[in-house]
Amino acid sequence: MKIVFVQFEAENYAIQLFSALLKQKGHQVYLIFDPRLFNTDEIKQPYLLKLFDIRKQNLQRIFEIDPIYICFSVYTQYYQYALSFALLIKEERR
Repeated sequence: MKIVFVQFEAENYAIQLFSALLKQKGHQVYLIFDPRLFNTDEIKQPYLLKLFDIRKQNLQRIFEIDPIYICFSVYTQYYQYALSFALLIKEERR
């Protein structure tokens, strides 16, 4: 089974743990990483965000993998961003 984890900004130990456990069970596990350059709580630069936004590339990679599950492990401060990315996946998948 193909499973994709989507991760934002920093490492996430829950994703590392679940990824290792799933790989032990024989599943194919992938990581999609978005560093959110110029789109964080500390730094918001709309012009630079347009230049460095990789959501479309990440979306294309997810569709190339064609996973059964797309998983998010989200800290509170990333919730809105994760929700917007999940909605983007849903819209593009139709």
